[in-house]
Amino acid sequence: MKQWIECLLESYKRFPDISAYICEQMDENNLIISPLTATFAIEESCNLKCKHCWGTGVNKNVYNPSTELLMLAINKLSKVNILKITITGGEVFLREDIWEIIKQIKKCKMMLTILTNGTLLDESNIEKLAANLNLKTDIVQVSLDGTERIHNIQRNTDIYIKVIKAIRRLRSYDVKIRVHFVATPINVSSMEDTYKVVNDLGVDIFSVVPVYGQGKGLKMSCELDYYKYLEKIYKVKLLSQKGRTLFQYVIPIQIFYYLRDVDLTNRFIKSNFRVSLLKCLSNIAINVNGDFYPYNLIHKDFLLGNIYQQDIPNFNENEVYSKILAGRDLNNTKCMACKFFNYCQGGDLLRTYRKYRTFDMPDPDCLL
Repeated sequence: MKQWIECLLESYKRFPDISAYICEQMDENNLIISPLTATFAIEESCNLKCKHCWGTGVNKNVYNPSTELLMLAINKLSKVNILKITITGGEVFLREDIWEIIKQIKKCKMMLTILTNGTLLDESNIEKLAANLNLKTDIVQVSLDGTERIHNIQRNTDIYIKVIKAIRRLRSYDVKIRVHFVATPINVSSMEDTYKVVNDLGVDIFSVVPVYGQGKGLKMSCELDYYKYLEKIYKVKLLSQKGRTLFQYVIPIQIFYYLRDVDLTNRFIKSNFRVSLLKCLSNIAINVNGDFYPYNLIHKDFLLGNIYQQDIPNFNENEVYSKILAGRDLNNTKCMACKFFNYCQGGDLLRTYRKYRTFDMPDPDCLL
C-alpha cells in the first residue's frame, strides 16, 4: 500500500494541493478510506456505430439518467471527496443538459476529464468548454483512430475532417487535449502516422490501448497482432522522445506470449510496470443505470450499490473492499516461477475472477 500511495503522489506531483489532499484521505493505518476518482457513464446513446465498439449491445433496457439523478450523484461523489470525475458515454454531448452537468462538477471543485468522439464539438461548444473548464487540470479526450482513410473505416463514417477541426479549435482555446487511439487489426499499422498528426497539431497527450474484447471488439481482440502492436508502441515511444506530445499506452498481458526474453521486454516496458489490486481502491466505475463498482471490476460480486439510491461506502466498512484489501496470493501457482511476474503480477484481475471466483490464480489466458 505504501508503494502504491507513493506512486499516486508522484503522478500528481505537479499539483501540491492535490498531494496534500491525498494524504488527508488516509486513516491512521495509512489506508485510503474512500475512492479518489470516478469514471461515470452519463449517456447510453451514441451518434456513431464504430466497428470496434465494446459497448454495443452490452447494456440492454437501460434508461439515460435524468438531470436530477446526475446532480444527486455528483453531489454524493463530492461529499466523499472524489478528486476527479471522468464522464463518458455513449457520446456525452448528445445530452441537452451537458453544460449543467459540467458546471455542477466544477462547482464541486473536482477535476474533470470528458471522453468524446469529437463530432459534436463545434465552435460554440468549444467556447463553452474553455469558459467552464480549468485549463490547467481538466482534459478533453477525443478519439482518433488513424489517418483519414483508416479513421473513417474504423469509425464507420466520414468524420475525420470534423474531428481534426475540433482538435484545432480546442488548441486555439488552450483546452488540454488527449487524443485516444484504440488499436485494432484495421488501424494498428497507422499508429506512428497518427502520433505525427497529433504532435503536429500540438496535442498534449496521445494515448493508445488495444481493442477491448467485449461487444463488437471481441472478434477484433482475437485478431489483433499483438507483436505488431508492441512494435508500433516502441516506435511511437522513440518518436515521442523528440516530440511535444506525451505518449501514454497500455501493455496487455498478451504481449508476454510473444516475449521470451526479459532484456527484450525491458526495451518496451518500464521496470515499474505492474497490475495491482490496489488500483481498484483508487477509482469507482459507474454505469448509466447508476450501479457502481471498484475500478474495472464490473461483476455482480463486486457491486457496491447504486449511486442514485445509496452512498459510497468507506473501504474499511465494506465487504467488497475488504475482499480487495485482502490482496492476491499467488505463492502456490506457476506465476512465482515466471520471469515476467514482476511485470504482469498474475495478469488481468477480472478475467481471473470470472474463471475461478478468486484472485489467487494466474490469468486464465496466460500461455506461458
